[in-house]
Formats: sequence, structure tokens, C-alpha cells
Amino acid sequence: MTGTTWRDHAACRTEDPDLFFPLGTDGTWALQIEQAKDVCRRCPVAEACLTYASAHHVSDGIFGGLTSWERRSIERRKARGRCEPEYPHPATSLAEALERRTTPTDDGHLLWTGVSHVSFHGQRYTGARASFLLAHGREPVGIVRRTCTTRGCVHGEHIADQEMRDTEDVCGSRKGYHRHRARGEDACEACRIANTQEGRRLRATGSTKAAA
Repeated sequence: MTGTTWRDHAACRTEDPDLFFPLGTDGTWALQIEQAKDVCRRCPVAEACLTYASAHHVSDGIFGGLTSWERRSIERRKARGRCEPEYPHPATSLAEALERRTTPTDDGHLLWTGVSHVSFHGQRYTGARASFLLAHGREPVGIVRRTCTTRGCVHGEHIADQEMRDTEDVCGSRKGYHRHRARGEDACEACRIANTQEGRRLRATGSTKAAA
């Protein structure tokens, strides 16, 4: 690479730059992110690209195969490993304990950071369990899973337990869309897409079920 820079060897140099700057993380944006990462996976200078983005604190775009929030999450974990924050008193509520270990994003997600659990009144909670309890007022049934595509998100409205999945009243479904409307909320992107797709299937086939 004498006389050149890592950019001269980047796999993305012949791609549309907009591909690496998605405007969201859900729905069609999630597909765009995966397409961009596919380019990064075959790039011979992905590590140099990621190093550049980290060193220059690049706040947008996909560099070295990581989105901006993924890069920030790594930096936060590194910072916590160097100096875990000290609090003057134990958390007075589960909500406070959760707040100390999460970071809200500009697009409505809540990212888990730091250690793998929170402790409150002698009990240990994963981020998903604590957030589920606070959002739904009950213990989860079965495994708690994300309903959004943002890795590390533990937002109470973006996770569901087995009971909720059995009724399909979760984000990313038509029932989830109507749940938002019933609550007087703006439907999230995943629910808007699901509602539109099922509406199209209903008009085209008479059924909201996708073809097998």
C-alpha cells in the first residue's frame, strides 16, 4: 500500500455512499444496514476504517462494519472497564437501577451498557427483565426477546415475553399497530410496515397471512 491510503483499497469505493448512511435502524433501514455490512465483510481495510472512525469520533454512518451506535456502545464498555462510575447511594428504585445501565438513543431505543445485570433489593435482573417489569407491571413469562431490530435495545415497548408473542400483540405486527392506535400513540415503523403489508395481502388475496 506504499503511496496510498487505506481508502484506496476500500471495498466501498465503488458503492453508493448513501448506502452507508441509513436514516434509521428498523424496517427497510435494517435491510440497508445489512447490505452495507456485507460490503464491509469483504473489505481488506475494514479494521483501518474502524480505527479511523473511532480515532476521529465519527458520529454517523457505517465504518468498519459497525453502525454509529455500535461504535459508541463499544467505547462506552471500554470506558466503563477503565473506570466504573461510582454512585453516592444505592439505587432507590428498579427504574433508577435500570437508568444507570442504559443509554437512550435519538431514534427511540434504549441501549443496555456496562455490566450484564442490575441489582436491586438483593435481586439480580437482566436489562430485559427489569425493563419488562417496569413497562408491563408483571414478571415475564418465558424468554424475553426484542421486537425491534436494534441490537442491545431493552426499551420496554420493544421487548416481549412468550405470553405476548402468543397473542402477537407486539411491535412488528398488525395487532401491534392497532395497540399503538388504541393508546393514542404514533405507531412505530415496524408496526406501520407490518400493517401496510398485511393490508396489501388482504386486498390481493383476501387473507392477511403471508403465503407459505
